[in-house]
Amino acid sequence: MIIAAALFYGVAAVPVTVGAVLFPARFGFSFVPASPSLAGLHVAAGLVAAGLMVLSSFALVRWTLAGRRLARVQAAAVSDLSLAGALIVALLAGVVEEMFFRGALWTLVASMLGDLPALALTSILFGAVHGAFRRGAVLWSLTATAGGLVAGLLLMWSGALLAPVVMHVVIDVVEIQLLKKMFRTSGGE
Repeated sequence: MIIAAALFYGVAAVPVTVGAVLFPARFGFSFVPASPSLAGLHVAAGLVAAGLMVLSSFALVRWTLAGRRLARVQAAAVSDLSLAGALIVALLAGVVEEMFFRGALWTLVASMLGDLPALALTSILFGAVHGAFRRGAVLWSLTATAGGLVAGLLLMWSGALLAPVVMHVVIDVVEIQLLKKMFRTSGGE
C-alpha cells in the first residue's frame, strides 16, 4: 500500500506543482500563512477540526450499521500498515490531496466563480473520489464531502493550506490506527 500510495501521489503532485509554479494566477496557492507567526494558530485549527471529524466518524461507526460495515471494509484494507506506514500514507494523501483540491483546483474555480462555488465543487469532488463509485462506500463519500467542506472553510479562514493539511493528515493517521485496532479486535472478519 505504501509503494502504491507513493507512486500515485507522486505522479499526482507533479501537475499540481507545475501548474502552481507556471500559472500562479490560475493555480497558485499558499501553503503556509502569509505571517509565519500565525502558523501555530493554523496548526491548532487543523488539530481541532481533525478531532471533531474523528469524533463524528467514531459516532457513525458506533451508532450506525452502515458505519460499522464501512469500517470493517476499510479496516481490512489498512490492517497491515505499521504506524510508520500509516504516517507515510497520511502525509502523502494529506499534502497532495489538499494541494490538488484546496490548492490548485480551488484557486482555479475561485478565480472564475468565487470562493463559495469553489467550496462546493471541491468538496463534492473530494467526496466523489473517496468512494462514490465503489459499492458500499457511499457513507465514506459523504463523510469525505463533509471533510472537504471543513477543509475548505479552514482555507477560507486562513488563506493557506497548512490548517487543511494538518486536519487531513491527523484524520488519516488516527483513523488508520483506530481501524487497525478494530480489525485486530474483531479477529479480521
